[in-house]
Amino acid sequence: MRLLTLAACGLLGLMPYQANAQLAMSSEDAQRFLSQMLQSRTIAFTIGNDLNDRETFGLVASTTAVATSYNKKFLRGWSEHSSFRKPVHAQFDFTDFGHVGKEEKYDDCSTSVTVNVTGAKNTDYSFTFPADGLTKERVYSEDSKWVYNLEGDPRIRFGGPYRIDWRIATFQRSKRQWIGLTDFLIKTDQRAPYALISVNNEDLADYVENALRVLQLSCQP
Repeated sequence: MRLLTLAACGLLGLMPYQANAQLAMSSEDAQRFLSQMLQSRTIAFTIGNDLNDRETFGLVASTTAVATSYNKKFLRGWSEHSSFRKPVHAQFDFTDFGHVGKEEKYDDCSTSVTVNVTGAKNTDYSFTFPADGLTKERVYSEDSKWVYNLEGDPRIRFGGPYRIDWRIATFQRSKRQWIGLTDFLIKTDQRAPYALISVNNEDLADYVENALRVLQLSCQP
């Protein structure tokens, strides 16, 4: 019920979804509706580069760290025992959904997303920013420890903003029956080729599809 209440507050007087509903709203209306839904987290948003791997889908999420184990040698302190690379997944927060185009000007045909890299983690260890820097150390006993060094700062590599250009974007609607979600997979620009909007209410999903179609049709060159 809370979802429906939020949705109702954000519909901005839009007509119920139907084949000709696009004529009743402008691209500005559609952008305002999507922004309200995204900012209130009524609908979920992800952006990334890997269509098939849903676990890591999200902003080219994998970076690497060098994991090094050390043993304490008598009278010699810590000595390196082994070292290897490990995948590390950057953690993101999406904020400030807006309509800013590539030239940093207001653009009804561009949905912009500010992306903040809030940390990084793998199965062994988590990094947080900015206080901890890019290195983590874990001591397992008096004579063994691991040190994890991130290779590069993921905040630089993955930081936003990212944009969906509705002049070129296409989308496909699908249903994940087992968890009751409706997905809209959007093909967008080269930096992050895919965006995903997920909705857990079928009626609201119709409104979202209407807004996407309005943007798609209104922004065709």
